Amino acid sequence: MRIGAYGAIANASYSIAKALRSAGHDVEYITNPGDRYPMSQPFWEEVPLLLGPERFVDDVPRAAEWDQLAAAAGWERPAWIVDPAARGARLPAIALARGLHISGVAPAAVRRLRGQIQANSALIATMRRYDWLVVSGIGVVDAYLSGRPYTYWPNGGELRLLPFRDETPDDRFVAAGMRRAARGAAIAGTNDPTLAEVYERLGVNSPPFLPFLVDTERFAPGVDGDDLVAALRERAAGRPILFLAARQDCYWKGTHRFVEAFEQVVGEGERLFLVVSPWGADADELGATLRSGPARRSVAFLEGVPSKPILASLYGLADAVVDQFAIGAYGATMLEALACGTTVLVFLDLPGFRRYWPDYREPPVVNVRRPGEIADALRAIARRSLDTTSLGSEGRRWVLEEHGPAQTVRYLPPSYR
Repeated sequence: MRIGAYGAIANASYSIAKALRSAGHDVEYITNPGDRYPMSQPFWEEVPLLLGPERFVDDVPRAAEWDQLAAAAGWERPAWIVDPAARGARLPAIALARGLHISGVAPAAVRRLRGQIQANSALIATMRRYDWLVVSGIGVVDAYLSGRPYTYWPNGGELRLLPFRDETPDDRFVAAGMRRAARGAAIAGTNDPTLAEVYERLGVNSPPFLPFLVDTERFAPGVDGDDLVAALRERAAGRPILFLAARQDCYWKGTHRFVEAFEQVVGEGERLFLVVSPWGADADELGATLRSGPARRSVAFLEGVPSKPILASLYGLADAVVDQFAIGAYGATMLEALACGTTVLVFLDLPGFRRYWPDYREPPVVNVRRPGEIADALRAIARRSLDTTSLGSEGRRWVLEEHGPAQTVRYLPPSYR
């Protein structure tokens, strides 16, 4: 069975494709040449790189610059990473037929449908080369139009927002496409109970637990460090090290709750050292707080946002990794840190997980949400009354069992299980 994976956001489908390939499946990853965002590049997963936070907002690298960076690093794109077919690919007749279920038959709607399909004809034609698709992001609509069976693993925003927009005719077309594509998936699952709730609003009942797959060889205890890691360890001077890896965003991540707790605990005299990856909607504001408050001598800001190889070594450096305290679910940050054997501070809505998946096995993390709870956890880390080593080892075992290579079969037809 030939499998095509598509969906560049945070390299989700690339990571899933790698996991499926490691399990022996015939998988190719289909790129999105128009997506220049750093964390959407396979290069970001494979080559050590620190990129300034402005390159994620106002100064995103051009395609040619990505090629230059890859060449300078000596990275050659493997043959299983493929571009969509050349533009002008023949419009698949099945796409028009299936698209009518999205647009209806009104002349204006059909014109919009034809334009959408024509714009994505190369991608849709490429998807039709495969027997099975694994998709994330808005590309699930193209998977539906291709007529091929597919597994849908949503990143988050595209499922929470797009199916419900109705401001413009284009919004309504995309919303109808997302609803139809979510319901049309052969497998539509998630590891996020807040997305399971959205699925049910769209008519997808009892979505299965579909774990994000982690590269447990890259993210593992004992990953070699470099000069950066050595310098940070020296600056910490024996203090327990916290690593704020998640983007700094008060709404989606609740980062302000952690900053409030950290400022309080260090102000009380507890010895901690914080390393910050400076990115996110509220990075400047929260960074200014940390630079001017009582914790200013206990914080180091990285010069840029680290790509995955550097991120793995920083996870290994830390006594605890700081994730999110708002939405009650988890993504790659928690999983990758746990795979490195590192304790994670995060808020998880465990009743929400069990509501959808009664046999859900909770991860061994420090589950905190409010500033006071976070502060108590930080004091325990500072005083070394929390056994972060044992907790990290348990976390590594949990990832291997729940999000490791053995779980790849969940993305495939039942006959493969």
